Amino acid sequence: MSPVANYRPISLLSTIGKIYGKILTTRLTLYLNDNNLNHPHQYGFTRNRGTGSSLAMSYEYISRHMAGPYKARVSLVSRDIKGAFDHLDHRWVKYHLSTLGIPPVLCKALSSFLDGRTARIRIGEIIGPSFPLEGGSPKGASPSAKVFNLVMRNAPIGENI
Repeated sequence: MSPVANYRPISLLSTIGKIYGKILTTRLTLYLNDNNLNHPHQYGFTRNRGTGSSLAMSYEYISRHMAGPYKARVSLVSRDIKGAFDHLDHRWVKYHLSTLGIPPVLCKALSSFLDGRTARIRIGEIIGPSFPLEGGSPKGASPSAKVFNLVMRNAPIGENI
């Protein structure tokens, strides 16, 4: 039997919740695009930019620096954030939304999407009591990836050491 830590929660979202989430994501995406607020080096969860784009940019950067007049030594550090959606701090989300100048009505809508969520654990036919979720974003919910990208926007990317 696998350790409990290996199990990932599944969010069973209502149809109306999925539609509402898609509307929020569309509005947020339009605002970020119109105001040029997407980080230029963000590839995850970004339309028309995936691992291929990231690898091409990395290859170009490394090739350029290794072939230059100084034949620079290049190191690449990559990170995978374990449980990224499960540990998303709502305070950080709200902070980033406000500092980017996201319209207050959209900030409030996204906050209400994250706040007040509850969960129940089901094992077989046994369903446990409901408990509050103090953080995180529902895996599979449309706004989750976009909100995660907003929080990661200020992470050090392309730093020279």
